Amino acid sequence: MKLAHATVAALLDRAALYVVAIDAARTVVHVSAALASALARPEEEILGAPLASLVGGDRADALAGGLSALAAGGEGRVESCLANGLAIEWRAAVDAGDGVIVALGAAPSREAAADVELRESQERFVAAERVANVGSFEVDSETRRATWSEQMYRILEVDPSQREGLFELFISRIHPETRAGSASRFQEVVQANAPLDVSGRLMMPDGRVKYVRVRAKVIRLRCQREDAPGRLVGTVEDTTDRVVAEQAMRRMREELATERNLLRALIDAFPGYVGLYTADGGFVDANQRSLQASQRSRSAGAGERLWETPVVAANPRFAATVHDGIARAAAGERVRFDVEPSATTTGAEIDMSISPIRDERGVVTHIATYGVDVSERNRALRQLRESESRLKHAQQIAKLGSWEMDHALGRVSWSEEVYTLLGLDPEVVKPSLAAFLGALHPEDRERAKQQLVRDVRAGGALRVVVRVQGAGGVARWMQLIGETSSDAAGAIVHSFGTIQDITERVLAEHREDDLRAHAFVLGAIGEGVAFIDAKRHIRFTNAAFDSLFGYASGELIGAHVSALAATDGEASRRVLRSIDVALREAGLYVGQLRLRRKDGTVLYTHTRISPLEVRGERLFVAIQDDATEQVRAEQEVRRARDLLRSLIDSSPDWIHVKDLEHKFILVNSAFAAAHGLTPEDFVGRPDTDFFSQVECMGDAAAGTRGFHDDDNDAFEGRLVRRPDVRVTLADGVPRVYDTHKRPLRDESGRVYGVLGYTREVTEQKRAADLLQQALSEKETLLREIHHRVKNNLQIVSGLLHFQAKKVTSPEDAAAFKDGQKRLLAMMLVHDKLYQSTELARVELGEYVRSLTSALAQSFDGQRVQLEVQTAVAHVPVDMALTVGMVLCELVTNLFKYAYPPGSEGVGRVCLTYVRGVVVLDVRDGGRGFRQGFDPLAATSFGWHLVKSLVEQLDGAITVTADPGVHVEVRFGDPYRAASASLEARPERGESPRAVRS
Repeated sequence: MKLAHATVAALLDRAALYVVAIDAARTVVHVSAALASALARPEEEILGAPLASLVGGDRADALAGGLSALAAGGEGRVESCLANGLAIEWRAAVDAGDGVIVALGAAPSREAAADVELRESQERFVAAERVANVGSFEVDSETRRATWSEQMYRILEVDPSQREGLFELFISRIHPETRAGSASRFQEVVQANAPLDVSGRLMMPDGRVKYVRVRAKVIRLRCQREDAPGRLVGTVEDTTDRVVAEQAMRRMREELATERNLLRALIDAFPGYVGLYTADGGFVDANQRSLQASQRSRSAGAGERLWETPVVAANPRFAATVHDGIARAAAGERVRFDVEPSATTTGAEIDMSISPIRDERGVVTHIATYGVDVSERNRALRQLRESESRLKHAQQIAKLGSWEMDHALGRVSWSEEVYTLLGLDPEVVKPSLAAFLGALHPEDRERAKQQLVRDVRAGGALRVVVRVQGAGGVARWMQLIGETSSDAAGAIVHSFGTIQDITERVLAEHREDDLRAHAFVLGAIGEGVAFIDAKRHIRFTNAAFDSLFGYASGELIGAHVSALAATDGEASRRVLRSIDVALREAGLYVGQLRLRRKDGTVLYTHTRISPLEVRGERLFVAIQDDATEQVRAEQEVRRARDLLRSLIDSSPDWIHVKDLEHKFILVNSAFAAAHGLTPEDFVGRPDTDFFSQVECMGDAAAGTRGFHDDDNDAFEGRLVRRPDVRVTLADGVPRVYDTHKRPLRDESGRVYGVLGYTREVTEQKRAADLLQQALSEKETLLREIHHRVKNNLQIVSGLLHFQAKKVTSPEDAAAFKDGQKRLLAMMLVHDKLYQSTELARVELGEYVRSLTSALAQSFDGQRVQLEVQTAVAHVPVDMALTVGMVLCELVTNLFKYAYPPGSEGVGRVCLTYVRGVVVLDVRDGGRGFRQGFDPLAATSFGWHLVKSLVEQLDGAITVTADPGVHVEVRFGDPYRAASASLEARPERGESPRAVRS
């Protein structure tokens, strides 16, 4: 189509104005050369194309409507943005008939462009505040008059129409506990010109508490005097979500600690030997009983192979059996075998189970060992068999052009982008220094020429900042940077460099006062903030975002978001599709992403993404927080739970946990299998669903306890054990169980449930009953034997009495009487055993009292008074006999030699038992030994017998005199190791050590 006035059209084209004509179908029927050049497309390609191909499909309707309004006589201007981002003001339009509209436009004026830029900056600023939940404010330090951003009103929940009293209103929102001194703190910050960064709480009118972080600093505009008061500019960030998340993290850590404590409590509560090992047998953990038996600690044994521990390696046959069992369990088999007494340090017989522990994929990751001391059971069975044998026969754009100058040929060349930057037509203008200087602003041409000549002659680097006279009189700022090189003779031969449009940077510097607060806000946000375009390329990142992913400032600009993905290929594309769906359907994506830092390490982030319209372009704002620690904590909690479940399921005995209402929280596989059910069938149900009323509640009339009686004792903090709980399962067979119960406490010490461990001991109980019967019969027989021995000793004593009457020698008669007294010590021991319920030991204190009383009666008990003090001490029969013989000799000497005939006196016998040491003390206040007499060196039968008997006791004797005689005998109690020894014991073959005086 031809315009009616072709001359006018040609004039417009030469004027470098933007002209376009569209028909009723919005098809381009004419375009000026300037507009085609701006679009960097040939006119032939544009003619006949739809309007949408010039400005973008989503903005074509708005532009066509605006041009129609101008053509109809409307006032004003229509702004649009071409597909390549160039902004145009359409200032006039006419209706050429037949539905054709012709429009005339130009680039926006400097002021209009600055207004647009400022408006867009403000839009981005408001959007960023909303997404990051950060509000900004300014306060006049003199008048305290404050202004708020929109987000400040939202955070403080204040009517946006309110404009007065905002400073006081903010102070009133501060929590009462920290409100005092807030106004004075404001004055201190202003006077000190210091930055402010504090966190605190706000109290909302309805009583809700919000957590905020306030950051501010005092700024002064360049137009202000040095002594003029500044403005306090700052931000208020709503950190409530972050604080709540941190609190949740603390709770998760506490939950993890509880899980670990529960696991440790379960392991340590097992009465058997429990161990946890890696799949190749390396030590991980064990309960206290197992650690004590193997004489190792949890830290000292880490990683050690089970068969290499000293207690196992000491027996090659046992070590080989354990090694084979670990290998079979690692292959998925459950192994069980008995350990002989000779393979353990305690000499105990162990029923040992080695079980595989699998992860969710069925792979064996750990191995659990479980041992039960079956010594008593097997010993009972053996003793029963032995007894039976005797009775029967007996177990992560810049606008820029390049140029070159060959000084020898005087030739200049530059890239296509330089034409666009200088506003030159490549069909008319050829590259030259004159063409370059002609494109510059008249005020800058001479200065630029002189500086270029000077820098080139000087060689090295050159840099010039100039203005280019653009279309419509709007100047744009350019920066030319280059270098000059010389040949070997020092002659200048070549210059090259770049030219870049830095208009935005200069305008930004001119608007520094207005944009300073905006930049401060984005830089102060604690979370990482990024702007992403529709093609998923990063346009902007703040310092927190760069730090989060380990990049230098600006290093991520222009990169594709896939650079931050932790996975490649389909997995990464699947995540991007899920984000697109959320943005399309809800206009917001909130979720957790698995990403990658620059160094390759993986991190998890809490991510919020929302769309943002800026200058007709759709961007996306992403706010990210590091959630790696929280994710790892969650994984640790799950792993601990799985490990706990696997460990208790490896036990062949019953394990269960009930709450305070006697409802099951957990049961192991063995417990569930005994009832023909799965563990999940028990959870949340009371024990009365599986056991009879009498078994659960007991029978008060019959005096029997129920499960609830034991549970209630544990709820009160006590450890409970019942070795003979009788239960009848679905098969109708009554069974006997050994049950242990203990309270479970939370981190505050409150009991929240009971842990139960049950083992069937039906066969052991039956064997124990038979063994007890056999032992009772033997005890009766032993008592009868002691009685007969006593009678026989009485007969011997009688014979000695009669024989003493037939001798005439006083020495012989005295020997017979001394023999009778020694027999008396023996008879009293057998008499005590006959009357006692214990046949293997004698209560020494009672025995000493009886013996001294009998000895006193055989002498003149009226002339010498005997005081006796004793402590309770149980000793073996043979030790009691030996102590009795020693006591007999010492008391006899007291009565015979301490006091002269016809005189009276007092003797003392004292028996003490302190820290495992028995002390027998006999003393008197008599005349003592004759001059030069040493009782420990004497050869008389009595003192020789005393020394021999003390040596049998492995004891020590001390004899002192003046006044009287004091004999002290010390020896150890074989039933208990002494914690301190008062006297060193003699070596074998030596005489008892004595102290003489």
